[in-house]
Amino acid sequence: ELNLLTKKYNITAVYTLSSCIAPPKGFTEYCYENLMMKEIEKRHGKNWIDSLRTVALKNYVIKHPNEPYDENGIDLRTKYLNK
Repeated sequence: ELNLLTKKYNITAVYTLSSCIAPPKGFTEYCYENLMMKEIEKRHGKNWIDSLRTVALKNYVIKHPNEPYDENGIDLRTKYLNK
């Protein structure tokens, strides 16, 4: 769901095993991810990803009403369904 929301802004998450591979000489671990996060924060604000994450969670729960989704001991279906 989060990828669907960020795609509208031409942002796509790429999942790799890069964290399992030593970075090339001259690079630090997670440098690309950190650079991209800083650029996203610069363009959209510090809490933008967190806000989209909340929307993505709500969308997921609404699309999958029969699947429990617990966060911090609360089933999010009680929060987002029937409203």
